[in-house]
Amino acid sequence: MDKKRISFTLAALFLLFLAMFGVYSSLNAGGGFEPENEVSEMNEKYSRVFVSGNGYTLDKKTRQQQTKHEKKRNRILSREESEDREAIRRRSGSSTNRDGTPGKNRKPGNGGDPEDPGGDDPGDRKPQEQQTKDPEKQDPDPDPEEEEDPTEKKKRPVIKTNLIDYQTRGSNFKFWVSCFDHTGRNIPVFSNGEGHFEVYVNGSRLRSRGTDAQGHTTFAPDWKDGQKNSVVITAFDRKNVKKTKRLTIRIKGKEAPIGAVSVTVAAPSLGLGTLGGPVDVQISDGDSVYDVLKDAFPKMGLKYEMPQREGQGAYLYGISRNGLAKDAVISDEMRKRLRAARITIDNEGNWPVNRLYEKDFTKASGWVYTVNGVSPGVGLSGYTPHDNDEIRLEFILMS
Repeated sequence: MDKKRISFTLAALFLLFLAMFGVYSSLNAGGGFEPENEVSEMNEKYSRVFVSGNGYTLDKKTRQQQTKHEKKRNRILSREESEDREAIRRRSGSSTNRDGTPGKNRKPGNGGDPEDPGGDDPGDRKPQEQQTKDPEKQDPDPDPEEEEDPTEKKKRPVIKTNLIDYQTRGSNFKFWVSCFDHTGRNIPVFSNGEGHFEVYVNGSRLRSRGTDAQGHTTFAPDWKDGQKNSVVITAFDRKNVKKTKRLTIRIKGKEAPIGAVSVTVAAPSLGLGTLGGPVDVQISDGDSVYDVLKDAFPKMGLKYEMPQREGQGAYLYGISRNGLAKDAVISDEMRKRLRAARITIDNEGNWPVNRLYEKDFTKASGWVYTVNGVSPGVGLSGYTPHDNDEIRLEFILMS
């Protein structure tokens, strides 16, 4: 039994040896084992992305960082290139002294180079010419922001104005500005949580003259006549995202009149009737009722106070003239109306004689105006009159 088991084991080992020898022989005969290549084709698109970078897109933050590094690198290369050119000019003896006088081996106006009468490399001179060609158009406050994503640019505020870049206007020209955020919400000139905008002319910030019903905020700067004037408008939305618009306006002479209006001043509530007018006043493009009254009051012999309030414009605080209100009388009918409205008459028997100011006679008194019999509903500087308009101012004891 043991002999048979031993014989069977030896036979099995011999057969295993023969099988292994056969495999070894076949491998050597075929040049070695090569596994099957399951890659049937190459994706050229993705290979180009990973190998060359073509078609690779960056997120916004990485793109801004890359743009910043590229600008810094270009500035360094430009500076090094400029230094190399300067070194070459110095070695060639065509440099200039620190005081600007020609250096050694350089003749004034000839620069040592017969091909270059100016003495400077035209390539070097071109950027300088572009920079000094029009100093007024240089950016006084370059925006340090990096290049924006197109979607982000659409979210910046919108600035609208009747100013046209390099337009020629008169020294009495007024202009308007309207600003909106990317949703169309109005941005006021003063900050109230909805953002605000600022207007500078020749470096000085302007106060507004008021905003009309169309949302146009008016400005009347002291233009420099006969010169180019720089205008910078910057709008900030509620998230402090800003947009800046820069213009250059040429000023020459005065604006030509576009028509005339009539002005009347009265105080019927005090039995005084008409106090001045009607007088005719010429108007120019952009004039408001405020501008008209500044010309009308002197023609009537009236002194006036019309203060400006930021975001609301001007209003008539009061007028004065010798004996202006000496004949003032409050009728019985008016007294009944005042009592019904619980408004008391102040200082009766000691009323002002030479003036009519806000809160004189009663705490609710003041001035109102109409245009062609209708109240515009905005301040004096918020309404732009038209040719042949009739403007009337009345002193009232109650609204």
